[in-house]
Amino acid sequence: MSKPQRVPAPGLDLHDEHVYLTRLLERLAEEYSSEQFTAATLADELSVLLVELDRHFLAEEQGGYFAEILESAPRFEKHIQALVEQHQKFLADVKNMQQMCYESMWGLSRFEDLRDSFHKFILEFQQHEHVERQLFQETMNM
Repeated sequence: MSKPQRVPAPGLDLHDEHVYLTRLLERLAEEYSSEQFTAATLADELSVLLVELDRHFLAEEQGGYFAEILESAPRFEKHIQALVEQHQKFLADVKNMQQMCYESMWGLSRFEDLRDSFHKFILEFQQHEHVERQLFQETMNM
């Protein structure tokens, strides 16, 4: 793995980024449970999430948390690599959920699969963010 280079944050620090992503996911969860929910609306919201996650992950990988962690604690390189691999999985998961939305719009009943995938995604993403914060905190406490 090549060592990420530190780059300036594009307006928000990473704490604010995590808060923003958490709120975006909460909004998606609220929308999904709403009586106004439609597969088309959720597909649009997932498109927004996909763009934001891609931007966020790129910032982490090219600077952000990962550069600071590796700079302070190079022994965490394998942990960082695992987190980077999860980024690609998360993007694939969101694309898969979008596909389920489209299939639902075409008349296939994918709502149960979509709900299960969405809840699993949220739990895995929250755990991922927790691990990132723990690694960062541990390196800052050294």
